[in-house]
Amino acid sequence: MFRVSAAAVLVSFSLIACGGAATEEDRSAQREGRDIAAIAIGDASTCTMSTSGHVECDGRNAGIEDAIAISVGHDHTCAVRQGGRVACFGNNEHGQLGDDTSVSRAQPVDIDGLTDVVGVSAGFHRTCAWTSGGEALCWGTSEYDPHRMIEAPRDVLSPRKLDLAGVKSIALGSFHGCALLESGTVSCWGANYFGQLGDGTEILRETPVAAHVIRVKQIAAGTHHTCALLEAGIVQCWGADLVGQLGEATNTPGRHRTEPTDIPDLRRVQSLVAASDHTCVLIEGRTAPRCWGYNDVGQVSPGKPHIVRPVTIPSGIDDVRTIASGANRTCAVRVDGEVTCWGER
Repeated sequence: MFRVSAAAVLVSFSLIACGGAATEEDRSAQREGRDIAAIAIGDASTCTMSTSGHVECDGRNAGIEDAIAISVGHDHTCAVRQGGRVACFGNNEHGQLGDDTSVSRAQPVDIDGLTDVVGVSAGFHRTCAWTSGGEALCWGTSEYDPHRMIEAPRDVLSPRKLDLAGVKSIALGSFHGCALLESGTVSCWGANYFGQLGDGTEILRETPVAAHVIRVKQIAAGTHHTCALLEAGIVQCWGADLVGQLGEATNTPGRHRTEPTDIPDLRRVQSLVAASDHTCVLIEGRTAPRCWGYNDVGQVSPGKPHIVRPVTIPSGIDDVRTIASGANRTCAVRVDGEVTCWGER
């Protein structure tokens, strides 16, 4: 999920993917010349938000003109609108649009009863939002156990409150979620068979439990791993490390961590994003992002399939203001407003 303040102004847009020429969608975005304030990437779609609140997905008008935040999940998209309302569109098989139906929508539909929302996170067939008062609400599939070790739960078709207070943000993985609290602590729930909840166990949790990490300023979640940026500027990750997701410079099949673990040689980190099986950060004083993890289509960096330690992105990607990542691609928004992407188109 990306949020922009009114002060953020970007003056140009171009979309370049490594290994391919610009598509008509890319050229359309260039012709429009909209000021790109934020970009969000899902498994199958990339959306941008302008400083005026206009949202486009894959080069097409999404029908939202007053967004203040956007998030793209597996196959659906949600935006926070001016006034704290939430609108979603896309697949709704599991109720992930929150409109009390399972009818998929090509156009955005407002969610009844949601007000004062400041952030939204779209995940794998589920969505969560949080309010200015620190309440958290989620909807969509409540399936946290893909191995069916417990009785299959029902889908939740409209927002339902989580038993949490003081929520600042939420990050959703495929079958787990984590909330950053005002206290600087993190609470997680859901699947835990790789230790992705960070509570020192592999026990599935249907209600939030405290992860063993403190003084946190930002969180991000991948398919089976979670990372936290601490106030000290270091990054800790936990969960699956099958393809280098934890950035520990090791790659032992079946390896995982149930406790938060420092990423070696990462200091002065200022922001963090995670996707399915890779993670990227921006470092204070550096102009290019550093990434690690699964690299089958070059979403981390040109090179071998698994990159098990943070590497600086090559190919002249510099002056980066913010980054976004999805299952098979990563994008950087430069200071001059240009958006550069690498990995699969």
